[in-house]
Amino acid sequence: MLGAVIAALGMCADGIGEGLYAVRHGYRGRAAAIGFAIAAVLGALTRVVTPMNFTAESVAVATQAAKERPQIFYIVLLASVPTVVLGATGLYEPLIGLFDAGVVAGAVAGVGVLLASVGFGYIRDRKVAGGVSTVFGVAAFLLTEDLTVTVVTSIASGSLAAHFLGARFGEEPDEEAPDVERPSLIPLRWRDMIARPVLVGALSLFALRLGTVVSYETVNGELAPGEEPDLNGAFLINGAASLASALLGGPPLDPTPSPTAETAMPVASMVIFATVMAVLAGAGLVERVGRWVPLESVAGFLIVVGAFVVLPENVGDVEELPDGVALTVTAFSNPFYGIVAGELVQLLH
Repeated sequence: MLGAVIAALGMCADGIGEGLYAVRHGYRGRAAAIGFAIAAVLGALTRVVTPMNFTAESVAVATQAAKERPQIFYIVLLASVPTVVLGATGLYEPLIGLFDAGVVAGAVAGVGVLLASVGFGYIRDRKVAGGVSTVFGVAAFLLTEDLTVTVVTSIASGSLAAHFLGARFGEEPDEEAPDVERPSLIPLRWRDMIARPVLVGALSLFALRLGTVVSYETVNGELAPGEEPDLNGAFLINGAASLASALLGGPPLDPTPSPTAETAMPVASMVIFATVMAVLAGAGLVERVGRWVPLESVAGFLIVVGAFVVLPENVGDVEELPDGVALTVTAFSNPFYGIVAGELVQLLH
């Protein structure tokens, strides 16, 4: 049991770090508490071992087509409805079977390129904070191959560099610290919800989930002793947690590879993680940390996740022309366009 607790608490450091990325992009961190609570309950009932968490890739995709509220809330909301329906009805597995596996892998790999490019953009914006974050973040990952260590090292080093060296180079962070907002039901303006940027963003986030759920639940399920991957269950939890979060203005909560799956009690470890994150998010800890942490301090973490984790984990399955098209189009646009382009080329190939 001790190992399950330690793994869960270690994952919380990753959750806070990636949650910071979400609140810096306009989402309410406290609103995610209800999503984590739902993930804990449903995970215990279904025995799905993959935790739902703040993830940089889902936030990056969700805020690519639209940047302002309430559109970024609507994107998560609209993407979550079909996720819940397909997971609850058991139709996710048949649906994912209709897509070419290489095309889906190419789209997810393209998200890795997109994440890394965002990280390099932060280095351009704040060379001190972003550069130091990247050097220490990459070094931490190469030495430990542990994402929790990486995110803490990246954010801590970038923040310290910004505070102690940034002023000398005229690079003090100029953005306001995120407020600790009370969750409240978002306004449902139907005309705004069907605006093109919202629909494109929602389809992109949904397309990303098509790939990440099958990838991460399969990996975590295989690592977990005595447990089998449950793709429909993971898809249901993914959608329900994100839907509840979005209704209150929170970010998407999506699957992630996790050390909790490797413990002797993977389900219990996942439930502990989700429960603790519900408490931490509900207490406003994500926003409070953000008062001392500049956005650019996540540069190293984004580059590691994109270039060292997401891209390598998926690029090995990119073997044919359609797969490469999906990767390229996603890297320059979004995963929805990437999958559509890849499937079209597959039909003509």
